[in-house]
Amino acid sequence: MDRLGHKTRQRMCPLYVAGLIGPGDRKSIQPMAERLATSNYDQLHHFIADGVWDATPLETELLNQADRLVGGSDAVLVIDDTSLPKKGERSVGVAAQYASALGKTANCQTLVSLTLARGEVPVMVALRLFLPDSWTSDMSRLKRARVPVEREEQIIGVLREHEAGAKTADLARKHGVSEATLYNWKSKFGGMDVSQAKRLRQLEDENAKLKKLLAEQMLDAAALRELLSKNV
Repeated sequence: MDRLGHKTRQRMCPLYVAGLIGPGDRKSIQPMAERLATSNYDQLHHFIADGVWDATPLETELLNQADRLVGGSDAVLVIDDTSLPKKGERSVGVAAQYASALGKTANCQTLVSLTLARGEVPVMVALRLFLPDSWTSDMSRLKRARVPVEREEQIIGVLREHEAGAKTADLARKHGVSEATLYNWKSKFGGMDVSQAKRLRQLEDENAKLKKLLAEQMLDAAALRELLSKNV
């Protein structure tokens, strides 16, 4: 627990893990807090939603413990995926994609895992949420879900590498994105400099706000028409 740093994180982390592996189908913060009979809902929510902390020390400790338990010349690394069926479209990474657990395409999240194994003993050492292109190509959606997004400087830098002759597949592996995302960046930001890319995103944000405002005004107008029709 010392690897978590702050004492509040050291207290909240075991509670959160207990909620994840404990009974109950709903694994969001509020129902877990209720099942754990804890009065620390706000602190638990902050630990997950707003806490900014470096996970590197904890991941390093996990790797050390995994190596101690199952490491060796006969150990192997296993890369696998796990699907989590989901309803709606707001959970980060959720999309219509192949769900390995169901054996078909379904609305789900996909996790990619790295496991160190020796014999019949596996120890998971890394887990990452996969973001499909329907997410990575939609900057407004990423921002709404508070997903860290590539800055314009990073995107333009990657495109400059591509223009200099770097292969798409190599760039995708180097920067941890899909080839489809690189093609989307090229079609959207190709030929721009950083200031132009920033201006484009600013215009997109302003357009999204205007669309939201228009939708709200249309709802207000519809509600007013309905009210007037009842009074006639």
